[in-house]
Amino acid sequence: MLPQLLLDLFDDLVGTPRRTPPLRTETPPPAAPAPRAPADRPAGVGQTRHGDAPAARAPADRPLTRPTWLAESRVTLAARFAALGFTALGEIRTHANQRTMVSAARGVVRLHAGYAAAPDRVLIAIARFLERRTPRSLRLEARRVLLEYPAQQHVPAHLHVAEDVRRRRRVLEPARAGDVRLLQLLRERHAVLNARHFEGHLSEIPLVVSGRMRRKLGHVALEGGKAIELAMSRRHLLKDTEDAWMETLLHEMVHQWQAETGRPVDHGAEFRRKAVALGITPRAVRPA
Repeated sequence: MLPQLLLDLFDDLVGTPRRTPPLRTETPPPAAPAPRAPADRPAGVGQTRHGDAPAARAPADRPLTRPTWLAESRVTLAARFAALGFTALGEIRTHANQRTMVSAARGVVRLHAGYAAAPDRVLIAIARFLERRTPRSLRLEARRVLLEYPAQQHVPAHLHVAEDVRRRRRVLEPARAGDVRLLQLLRERHAVLNARHFEGHLSEIPLVVSGRMRRKLGHVALEGGKAIELAMSRRHLLKDTEDAWMETLLHEMVHQWQAETGRPVDHGAEFRRKAVALGITPRAVRPA
């Protein structure tokens, strides 16, 4: 022990470098080989291992939700309008309301989400319709083009049904005193108009007297593209003449005819031709 201490002291005095013992190192275990992808698809595509986080995108068979569909259509419409040179339309919001296809107020443009699949000429018509400096003749032509496009047909089927059910629940309401007489009268007039204008081919549809309509005079509720209910404004039935509400009833029966014959339920060119042939005006709202 003493000789070793003397040697260490001597080494310190003369500056002889001390030998540092080598550090022990542990050899890491060999890495496990990465799993090989199947031969029919490249590695990393659609593959997860046990314990991995799930893929960010929902499976292809999961139904598209309404908010996701509306958001995607909004992004698509904004990009397409910008590509066409229309960058000053304002904020774009989308909806699935088939009664108000296009509207604008306070810098916000509300469009039916189905227009995201429309051809460029329809989007150009929408932009011209919204521009205040568009001459009246061109504005009317643009309105005709955008209304003729069947945007409602591009609503996913399961979302279409959900929207129809929601609209139906909004129309339904408890009956009031006097509605029995009005409903009986509506059933009689519906049968007469059915025989006179549709050769009796329209089905007997549930009729409703509604007190919730302010500007609307009538409405046909849809479920899965089928007409399930025809509602008439109570105020319209009580305050206006029978000729006036009979015209409204016939207007709504045209929508019933559209639904029962597999046509788009809208106010497009075919609806207007049918309305003119029946001698009615293609509108069912009170003047603003």
